[in-house]
Amino acid sequence: MFVKPLILFSLCILNILALTSVKVPKYLAIYYGWPSLVENSQGNVIAASNWFGQFDVIVFGDGIWKTTHGDHVKTQAIAKNLTSRGKKVFGYVDLGVITQNLNTNQMQQAVTGWLATGANGIFWDDAGYDYGVTRKRQSDMIQYCHLNKMNVIMNAWNPDDVFAGTNVALNSNDTYLLESYLVSNGNYLSLTDWKIKADKCAKYQKLSGVKMACLSTPNTNDQFTQAWFGTAMYNFDYFQATEITYSSSNNKLAFTPNPSSSYGSFWQSDLISSNATINSFSRSTESWILKIAGDGASWGYAVYYGWPSLVENTQGNVTAASNWFGQFGLIVFGDGIWKTTHGDHVKTKAIMKNLIRRGKKVFGYVDLGVTTQNLNIKQMRQAVNGWSAMGANGIFWDDAGYDYGVTRKRQSNMIQYCHSKKMNVIMNAWNPDDVFAGTNVALNSNDTYLLESYLVSNGNYLSLTDWKIKADKCAKYQKFLNVKMTCLSTPNTNDQFTQAWFGTAMYNFDYFQATEITYSSSNNKLAFTPNPSSSYGSYWQSDLISSNDTIKSFSRSTKSWILKIAGDGASWSYGTFTANG
Repeated sequence: MFVKPLILFSLCILNILALTSVKVPKYLAIYYGWPSLVENSQGNVIAASNWFGQFDVIVFGDGIWKTTHGDHVKTQAIAKNLTSRGKKVFGYVDLGVITQNLNTNQMQQAVTGWLATGANGIFWDDAGYDYGVTRKRQSDMIQYCHLNKMNVIMNAWNPDDVFAGTNVALNSNDTYLLESYLVSNGNYLSLTDWKIKADKCAKYQKLSGVKMACLSTPNTNDQFTQAWFGTAMYNFDYFQATEITYSSSNNKLAFTPNPSSSYGSFWQSDLISSNATINSFSRSTESWILKIAGDGASWGYAVYYGWPSLVENTQGNVTAASNWFGQFGLIVFGDGIWKTTHGDHVKTKAIMKNLIRRGKKVFGYVDLGVTTQNLNIKQMRQAVNGWSAMGANGIFWDDAGYDYGVTRKRQSNMIQYCHSKKMNVIMNAWNPDDVFAGTNVALNSNDTYLLESYLVSNGNYLSLTDWKIKADKCAKYQKFLNVKMTCLSTPNTNDQFTQAWFGTAMYNFDYFQATEITYSSSNNKLAFTPNPSSSYGSYWQSDLISSNDTIKSFSRSTKSWILKIAGDGASWSYGTFTANG
């Protein structure tokens, strides 16, 4: 009746060759609010400087260079603090003709005003031909900035407007902005258009050395990761995710850490690989693959995959990696490693052999979704066969619910194919009814259902009411079908961990894992956290979970112990057990 440790570990997919150094995107902050009020700084110059100091390049908004501006003096002090820390500060000036239509004297006055305010450079907005700007107008102002030892950032929708033709005044200290990068105001943009433009920018960067900065306005984590990884795989220099007013409406400026700062040293190719069938794009380093996918309209995401032989700094040592994974009862390896062309295929096969010899269960990842990879039957069977050839005990079917366009027929076809290969399955679908309700349920007692985001997701508490409804369903299905249940949580604190672990134990579910939100894909880190207890009784006193709405708690008792969790589903929680009587 005790919980066994589970591990989902994401991996790498393909392998090529080249020696372009990897650049991790630095932090851009385009901010159009009052600088001294950023993130509730309330006019405190030090607090504002510290907030902006998290970024590498900071752009302040229009007109603050004027000595009559209400925040000019404090912004000047903030700029001084930032530049003393090695940060780059740019000031906004509009270059457009059909917008502000500033004359040369007015633009030069703005440049010298920003210089006096302490800026390192000028952010030229509306700088493309679509705003009536000519190459001469661009070059005149770029050269004026350079004359004053200031760099520029050019914001023009079409990079040809800035780079194509003659009289290009930009140099390697200047920057071009790719605005609305992949996502604009929470809306996905065309991946076809994105790649055309990004390819152009990569070409111009290679020819001129000009830096590239990407600016996106996502509403969801999937949108953020798609835009960030789309920046990283092109080796562009800066990235920002912000809201559509660029802080002008609320003085808010989110700082979102990069998903990773370590995904290799060299790119294997200068090209971005594409797969039109599954709407995905990828690029590989010597140890990782960065990948984005989406339809440019309703969905998008990004992932990158590490190598099993590198887990927890094992540095390719098969024995060391096997020993680390061997602490877990059930291990899931990530997408594509079954391919013999995969750079870690041989070592992973050896690791799997070691684990299976020790009685561990090893599963391989395959995506079942229609709205995601949309693999056909032949492709999915090929993946199953590949994992089988590596010795895997089963297949982890991700995106397996109806919300990903999957049908019961698609589920059953692949479950039955796995069973015909003497392989078991783990099904990851948010709604257990999608897997268990109705007819033609092909699962058996050797198969498993995954309860993902169990009680806690990425350090955020989830509704206990929703948790109990779902967990009760799973307990019912487990009783009827004898399918195993495994729980996966992503806590940030010990209280969150204990709530999720005790919430698993009291339902008598089979496996549990606490990990971080990328499932080890961002860092090859895989924590092993021992169970809080492996001895809390032999028999449950009741098949029911007791609840107390007054103190927001749930419990279940053995003869000798009471297991209990409590929380408000928003800001606090814990899990514990106490002696019964």
